[in-house]
Amino acid sequence: MKTLKKSLPDISELSIEEKVAQMFIIDFPGHEINDRTRRHFRDISWGGVILFAKNIESRKQTENLNQSLMKLNDKLPMMISLDQEGGIVNRADFPDMNLLPGNMALGAGGDIDMVEKMYRISGQELKELGFHMDYAPVADVNSNPDNPLIGVRSFGDDPIDVGEMTSAAVRGMQSAGLSACAKHFPGHGDTILDSHLELPRIDAPIERIEKVELHPFKKAIDAGVEAIMTAHIIFGAFDTDDPVPATLSYKILTELLRKKMGFNGLIVTDSMRMKAIADNYSPVESAVMTVKAGADIILMLGHFETQVEGYDAVLESVRTGEISEERIDESVERILDFKKRYIVNPTPASLIPTQERIDFTRKATQKGITIINGNEKIPVDLSGKKVLVFSPDRLFRTLLEESDTGASVFPYIKKINNNAKRFVYNLEDPEAIVSEKSFEYNPDIVVFELFSRGRMPADTAEKWTQIIKRLHEKGVFVILISLLSPYGLPKNADITMTGYNYSTLNMEMAASRLLGE
Repeated sequence: MKTLKKSLPDISELSIEEKVAQMFIIDFPGHEINDRTRRHFRDISWGGVILFAKNIESRKQTENLNQSLMKLNDKLPMMISLDQEGGIVNRADFPDMNLLPGNMALGAGGDIDMVEKMYRISGQELKELGFHMDYAPVADVNSNPDNPLIGVRSFGDDPIDVGEMTSAAVRGMQSAGLSACAKHFPGHGDTILDSHLELPRIDAPIERIEKVELHPFKKAIDAGVEAIMTAHIIFGAFDTDDPVPATLSYKILTELLRKKMGFNGLIVTDSMRMKAIADNYSPVESAVMTVKAGADIILMLGHFETQVEGYDAVLESVRTGEISEERIDESVERILDFKKRYIVNPTPASLIPTQERIDFTRKATQKGITIINGNEKIPVDLSGKKVLVFSPDRLFRTLLEESDTGASVFPYIKKINNNAKRFVYNLEDPEAIVSEKSFEYNPDIVVFELFSRGRMPADTAEKWTQIIKRLHEKGVFVILISLLSPYGLPKNADITMTGYNYSTLNMEMAASRLLGE
């Protein structure tokens, strides 16, 4: 990375235009900085960028892009961030990346030290690519198994356990010299709506929210988390008179998070492009409202014109006195302090050797494989057996899941039993292909790979229950492997297992556990 000067300008040396710009993190298209993007960055001294899969092609390309970004503003270097949670949410996903197995997989492993080291490995790998902040860990308690957005992104459904895991994740990542950002404050776990698409509302009493939702965030603060990301959710218990999403709420960001919980780090909004905000507020309204509420950094994504519109709105609000310059200075002081410690003069971190990272990631992923039932029937002997594997024809994904492999256990089964066969079933109507192929091949063992984002709907679970029952009547041994959510699965399979993820390594470890290798 480029060698930076060892100091930043004092806030008194910055114009109001520069100060307001520092409060925005934006995105841009492409794998490199083209002329239009370069002009956009030079016209306004944006505080930082967030990279997505659209920006990331390879390790070398990502390193070069981040180096180029650091050359755009010598006076105020950019904060380079990304959203890399592990599990099903990864932006930098290369063949040689050691990816977090995902929070619920780590939570199932139940090893606090493993969580801390795994996040330290992730932090080290991202820092080596040139990043300064990762929007992780998810600190939400998955208290509602029907939640379509959080689910396996959470460490679990017990707030005490989630708090301990969140604290360990923060310590691990930041010990590698990469800032963590706990999310989504005050909590996104007890919703049935996806805030990318709609505006959720939680009406639980304050006592319940303090005990469940807020506990992991308090643990993150105690662990020294540098940043906390807001949730685009209405909490009726806090905003009783004029309810607004937490991202836009003074009562939640300033009175609760700053004053009551004592958080002194960066408050970062979730993407203002998400429909929970964008369908209800204009870029002008939301940008001004979140600054007035207490946010330090606005994640203003989308078209360059939209980004400028939000920036101009905050700037004009300062010029007219609607927002005081003192309020802007509070946030900019925090941002400059962050940049001094994480960009200009970062603290050296001890490095974990490459092979140790690889071995530990495999170990952590394997430990997260959960046998829901049938553990006494493992390992499964495939020798001389007719084996069929059925996989879904597609996986329903959220906007977060930009890249994945949609892997299967089949290649690993095929290595053991060369006569094994794989078929793809229709996610909504699996019965026809299962019946046809089961009749044609008369299998001894059938492996079903099932997929559901949240709790499997009761009618779907019943459909699978009947399929398994018919196979049992024929003497077939049935194995279920959940590719994601462990909730609501049929209960009559011989073996049911999950790793809370559908990555290649996860499927390899699931097969290894199943076959006793």
